[in-house]
Amino acid sequence: MNLYLKSGYLNFEEIVKNTETYSFIVGARGIGKTYGLLKWLLDNGISFLYLRRTKTQLDLLNSKDENMNPFTAINNDTDYHLCMKKINPQVMGIYNSFPDPTSDYDMIMENQPRGYGMALSTFANMRSFGSDIDFIFYDEFIPEKHAKPIREEATAFFNLIESISRNRELKGQEPVKVICCANSDDVGCPIFMALNIVNKALEMQEKHLEEWHDHKRHLSLIMPTGSAIAKAKQQTSLYQLTKGSGFYNMATENAFVYNDLSNIKSISLKDYKPYCFVGEICVYRNKGERRYYVTSHRSGTADEYLATDMDLKRWRRDFYTLWLAYLKNNILFEDYKCKVLFEKYSEI
Repeated sequence: MNLYLKSGYLNFEEIVKNTETYSFIVGARGIGKTYGLLKWLLDNGISFLYLRRTKTQLDLLNSKDENMNPFTAINNDTDYHLCMKKINPQVMGIYNSFPDPTSDYDMIMENQPRGYGMALSTFANMRSFGSDIDFIFYDEFIPEKHAKPIREEATAFFNLIESISRNRELKGQEPVKVICCANSDDVGCPIFMALNIVNKALEMQEKHLEEWHDHKRHLSLIMPTGSAIAKAKQQTSLYQLTKGSGFYNMATENAFVYNDLSNIKSISLKDYKPYCFVGEICVYRNKGERRYYVTSHRSGTADEYLATDMDLKRWRRDFYTLWLAYLKNNILFEDYKCKVLFEKYSEI
């Protein structure tokens, strides 16, 4: 039995105990990622930050729809009476409340919030926040393919951790525990790209591995499979309707099906010569044919461009034929990260 699944749902008691400081959980829909971790935090009296990508997503937490507001579902299943209230334009407080003894209907909100809600997209406007936070829960950290990107998204997330952690480790205190949860929408998400674990996640999927830990980096990647809940969902009408689609495999099989893994192959560079270097990738051209290879391995000399807005504009102007070669299926990539970077640099 999977250590991290209990009756088909995620077992956060074991997850928190057995994972590193920074943990990323990618799992099928309906296995209790949001509900389970929020309830565990509340039950254990841990002061936490519940983080979403955008303010729109955060505002939906006040919805009475259980699909939008996880606190409504927790209230229905427990003795909690959780509600949210704005502390300032960027931060919401998550409060418990109790019946007013002088009224048959009114509730009295506790003075101290159990946790806080915030959007990553607005955190740059915050200063001196989070000294009492011991846990960061970043929910849905992998954006859906149609979602609007956040500029320097991974850097914004790391800055948030730094702002909340401050110097507590330098003072001998425990670091802030961070758990990030998401569905398997896009393995090339900004945080995975920045941490260089895109290929590791794909390897885990291919080999059906459910956990990986990098103790030196204090990093854990958890990709649970075999949930009875996920299997049961396959029999519901929506998943019978969408069986065989990418949506079905992402939602029930925890597969990164929205990522095109074609044109990825590790080859020798003996028949290739340097063509251009851009950002983190190096492009080589075949000596006899108009074929190209994109890798992170650098050798020789060629025109070089930084991953800045202006340099990328110059690169796209000078090497526009590379995009045409890509559309003609004349480019191979060393790994998926190189492919994502090439596509990202090529965006206009």
